[in-house]
Order: sequence, then C-alpha cells, then structure tokens
Amino acid sequence: MAWPDERLDDLGDRMHAGFERVHGEIAGVRDELKGDIAGVRDELKGDIAGVRDELKGDIAGVRDELKGTRAELKGDIDGLHGLMLRMWVTMTVGLLGIIGALLAIGLSGGAPGGQ
Repeated sequence: MAWPDERLDDLGDRMHAGFERVHGEIAGVRDELKGDIAGVRDELKGDIAGVRDELKGDIAGVRDELKGTRAELKGDIDGLHGLMLRMWVTMTVGLLGIIGALLAIGLSGGAPGGQ
C-alpha cells in the first residue's frame, strides 16, 4: 500500500511543526537554565564575598590577639631578665663575701674560733 503524495506532505508538515515545537521548547529550557545558572553564580559570588569578609575579620582579630600576647611575652621576658640580673648580683656579692671571709681567716693566721 503506497501513500499518496498529499498524505506524505501532510505527514512532513506535521513532523516539521513538531520539530519546530521541540526546538522552541529546547530554546526555552536553555534560556531558563542560563538564567538559573546566572542566579546561582551571583548567589555564590555573594556567599564567597561574605565568607571572605568574615575571614578577614577573624584574621584581624587573631592578629590583634597575637599582638597582645606578644606584648605580654615581652613583659614576662623583661621580668625574667631583671630577676636573672638580681640573682647574678646576689650570687656575686655572696661569692665576694665568702672570698673576703676566707682571706680574713688566712691573713689572721688561724682558723675561726681562735684554735
């Protein structure tokens, strides 16, 4: 059974119209996706900018905290330096006292207690 030309032409026209409709739908979906992707991209840019600003604030806080800690450590080190200097002076004076006592004993010609 052969198809008449009119019927084949009608089938071709309907197929062409169907393809045009599908192409139109695909173009609509493509445009919708482009819009959605642009929206997601803008949202991500905003989120990333927010995280970046938050990190900058956190980093600035940590820097300030470290500066305070550094000042505390400098004070502690300066205190230890002063303590060590006082200990050295005390030990030197004590050593000089011992040397002086030994020299005094040696120069007097005897042991302590007059023996």
